[in-house]
Amino acid sequence: MVRLRHSKSPKGSFEADADVKKYVAQRLDPLVDVLSFASIGDFTKNVHISKKEDEFTPVNVGVQVLLDVIRDKIRELEEEKGRIEADKKQLGTLLDSLPVGVYIAEVPSGKPILVNKKATELVGRSFDPEAGVDDYTKTYDLLTEEGKKYPTKGHPLYITIKKGIEAKKSDLVVRRPNKSLITLKVQSVPVHDKVGNLSSAIAVFDDITKEREVENLKSQFVSLVSHQLRTPLSNMRWNIEMLLKGDYGILPEEIAGVLKDVYESDKKLIILVNDILNVSHIEEGKELEYAVGVSPKKIIHKVLTDMKPLAREKMVKLHFKTQHNIPRVFIDPKHLFQIVQNLVSNAINYNVAKGKVTVHLRKGTNKILILVEDTGIGIPEKDRERIFDKFFRTENAIKSQIQGSGLGLYIVKTYVKKWGGNIIFTSKEGKGSTFFVELPIKNHIDKKTKT
Repeated sequence: MVRLRHSKSPKGSFEADADVKKYVAQRLDPLVDVLSFASIGDFTKNVHISKKEDEFTPVNVGVQVLLDVIRDKIRELEEEKGRIEADKKQLGTLLDSLPVGVYIAEVPSGKPILVNKKATELVGRSFDPEAGVDDYTKTYDLLTEEGKKYPTKGHPLYITIKKGIEAKKSDLVVRRPNKSLITLKVQSVPVHDKVGNLSSAIAVFDDITKEREVENLKSQFVSLVSHQLRTPLSNMRWNIEMLLKGDYGILPEEIAGVLKDVYESDKKLIILVNDILNVSHIEEGKELEYAVGVSPKKIIHKVLTDMKPLAREKMVKLHFKTQHNIPRVFIDPKHLFQIVQNLVSNAINYNVAKGKVTVHLRKGTNKILILVEDTGIGIPEKDRERIFDKFFRTENAIKSQIQGSGLGLYIVKTYVKKWGGNIIFTSKEGKGSTFFVELPIKNHIDKKTKT
């Protein structure tokens, strides 16, 4: 410790102050130098701590301890960064070995965190590190199957990032720099952190161009065959009807019984052919669609009247419950008829003896709601995700040997979506199912013609 001389003279006082300042400067200057380096991120310097303790020793020791803590933390962070980089490299190697494209997006921007080689190969270009979810369509030239710009809000990653839910699409077309087109099936899933917050989103996509081409060829073939079958099947039905009515004379009972079986089989074939043709027309866009004011109540009455013979045969009771003042709906009447007919037909066919089918008609805000409720075999939980897929039939329906094409619900959903509606269902295996169809009262399509 410095011992200062005491003097009563002004000159002595001045000399004492100068000594103090010099001493303080000598002790603080090294500390200031260390802190100056620390202020620019250099924490490698150490504070000199004198063996002889003085007033500045606690300060120097405190600063040195702080520097040691900071250095330890920096070292830990660098080690963690090294581990993260190693894990990222390992993950990148793993992703590059996958046969599908993988895109890991940050939230909420949608900018890429990690993209594998297959993803780059599929889109035919490198991914822009600054392209976010709102830029995908423009940056990567995304189209619908009709050749229009793909809607940003329809992209699976957009849905996952904005809503935090899984999303799937099989209609995303990429126009690559060489002008070739590729159709992708895309599935995106959310990734949450430990506290449940959305931290990133992962999209997996695969090339289904060849599958679509095969599917289109198959549809064209089926459509051609169906067209060729419809006329002879109809002629067969008319001729059998004439035979059964006795137009060509009274038939022996045994022959009449055989003809009745043939007649029923012919009817089922005609229904199947018509379903296939409907699907073919839907997929090829060869439908004439006219939106007119339709009474849903009258359509439902007509369907239930037509279905009475089938309901009697299956020993199923039909019920119709409707609210008053149900408005007219602007839709193609053929489509509304098929929506209701397919749902009621399924509800009867997949019901149990002495079961019942109840159709409810309700009015909502700018929409109507049609519910078709049955007491049938229900839909197994494992089959529910695919229930609207083309040609799909549930396991319990197949085991029960119930006849069906697996096209009815596909047609229903297609028509409902076409007219701006929505369809959902609830089901309990062995207890029955309820299908809910929402349709807007007014539709933006006043008249739409496809050729």
